[in-house]
Amino acid sequence: MVSGDAREGDFILASEKNDGRAIAVRAEELKLQNLENLIGRAWSRSRDGTVRVSVGLGIDRREAIGLLAEQNKRLESRLAKLEQRIETMVKESRK
Repeated sequence: MVSGDAREGDFILASEKNDGRAIAVRAEELKLQNLENLIGRAWSRSRDGTVRVSVGLGIDRREAIGLLAEQNKRLESRLAKLEQRIETMVKESRK
């Protein structure tokens, strides 16, 4: 049983509430700490509430590594932009 919305391809994770339910997480939102609760990927959809969702169990490790590598690249890019903005603000404050 999945609580909340789930789309085909979402990762299905144990809810951590010890209630026998799961939650769906979009690929772009998957975090390293989520992998320990990973059940599989949704093969069907759900909307609002708690419903049954068809799930393919497990995940290909290469796929997970690729997704996390993409997420890491996005975070590194955001960090570089923030560092650049801070540097610009510091320079402007010294004028």
